[in-house]
Amino acid sequence: MKSIFTKVLFVVLLIVVVLVGWILFVSLSHIQSLEKVDSETAMQYASEAKVREIDQKLTEIQLITDEIYYYATQELDPVYPEFLEDKDIREEYSYKVERIMNSAVTNSKGVLCAYYRFSPEFAGSTEGFFLSFDEENGIYKSIPPTDIEQYDKDDISHVGWYYEPLKAKHPIWMDTYTNENIQKEMISYVIPVYYKDQTIGVLGMDIDVQYLRDEVSEVELYNTGYAFLIQCNNDILYHPKYPNGVRHKELSEDFVKLIANVENEESLNEVIDTSYKGERVRLVADRLANDMILCIVVPESEFTKVLNDIVIDATKLAIPVAVAGIITIIIILYRIVNPLRKLALISSDIENGCFENEFDFRIDRNDEVGVLARSFDSMANSMKAHFEYMNNVAYLDELTGLGNRNEYMEKEDEFENQVIDGKASFTIVVMDVNNLKLINDYSGHEMGDRMLMRVASLIRDEFGKDRCYRIGGDEFVALYPGIVEDIPDKIAEFQESVMEKSEHDYDEFKFHYSVACGYAIYDSEIDSSFTDTFRRADYMMYDDKQRIKAANPVEF
Repeated sequence: MKSIFTKVLFVVLLIVVVLVGWILFVSLSHIQSLEKVDSETAMQYASEAKVREIDQKLTEIQLITDEIYYYATQELDPVYPEFLEDKDIREEYSYKVERIMNSAVTNSKGVLCAYYRFSPEFAGSTEGFFLSFDEENGIYKSIPPTDIEQYDKDDISHVGWYYEPLKAKHPIWMDTYTNENIQKEMISYVIPVYYKDQTIGVLGMDIDVQYLRDEVSEVELYNTGYAFLIQCNNDILYHPKYPNGVRHKELSEDFVKLIANVENEESLNEVIDTSYKGERVRLVADRLANDMILCIVVPESEFTKVLNDIVIDATKLAIPVAVAGIITIIIILYRIVNPLRKLALISSDIENGCFENEFDFRIDRNDEVGVLARSFDSMANSMKAHFEYMNNVAYLDELTGLGNRNEYMEKEDEFENQVIDGKASFTIVVMDVNNLKLINDYSGHEMGDRMLMRVASLIRDEFGKDRCYRIGGDEFVALYPGIVEDIPDKIAEFQESVMEKSEHDYDEFKFHYSVACGYAIYDSEIDSSFTDTFRRADYMMYDDKQRIKAANPVEF
């Protein structure tokens, strides 16, 4: 017959084993869940950040080309139809557009060529201009254009940039190709130019493919994570194993299966668990503005190693806790069970994003519960700081303290959804700082940054910090929900404040600075998207910029 002590000891042993096992299971389950959420968030942040960085360049090229296209069509009006008959008029017109194009691409990294070619239907087969980047001198030089009529229309490597956009009849991003005229691998954004039902020609820019490869090669996540870039035709433009790209038909079967996971549009920007060469990996993909797909891959062993270490450490901790619990269970049962339950609840709150819970018992106690409590407290503080840091990195411009391009893009999506739902009402103010380059070049980038911070302070004071964003080096945007009737007055007051500040700062910066502004209020009858309203504001800003430059020529 077993004694009561033996029975109690057996029951206590069973309770301790079950309780400790359950606590470890719950805690490790929550930690595993947190690890998965954290790792997936990190991968998605890395993907979104790099996509936005590359898209910023692609969008910049599109915007510059669109602006030049707008300028070119405007300049056609006063010389048409004489433009079709008189070569001298075409040369003068071409020279005007070339000057604007050269100025626009001077500070645009990665642009190989910029051009405007006229149709041989009314002009010579080499008329127009072709600007090529001179790497040795760091400038764009005008070189003799390719003779369009020397090559077949299907010869992509020589004249695809001319015939493909005309065939499409709308602006296009061309797939990667090698331009045999200058022996460079590139992608091109080209706009067919029409005027009064007449084909005028094409206007476009070429980006060095190596620029995209360099951008993708910079992606590093954890210890062994990497990125690769898929073209629209499923060829690989860049992969660490294939730095110069590889055709889809030359890929291994494992690689083909890997990229097959991202062909479904619904899987984009979602972390996928898959396998590659017999190893479990996590993959996230996102589409660029030119329809290429950026993929980031991290082996699952990167994530499971930490969890395995936690399991081993937790197991080592459970054994002495169990032994101590058996010996002193009557005395310390309450002191063990209650804190552990509290830790489980706190771990659940941490999983749900709540880091503010406080321990209602001493966490400096010198036992296993104290160690575990301090670990949870340290983990909660670290994760809280991590999430706050990630939020600032993702949505705050470090120099000016205004919202950055990431926050602006989310706001743009919000207004775009309002347009789609037929409930849109907003006002856009587009601002561009003049003479930043002069101050950077002659007074130093530190002075340029100081000037931008002062301008940003005036923008914040006039338009409100919560609605202002820095979307480029010297470009700012203010977004108002609803119709702002007195926005012209606000802009006038703001520009006057900038003028006064510029006069006050002249001795410091050695140049005057100003801010060109344009605004637009959404109008459902003329705007079919947020971009349409933004473009109207941008055009007004561009006109204001020309007015300011004409009225205030720079004096050296």
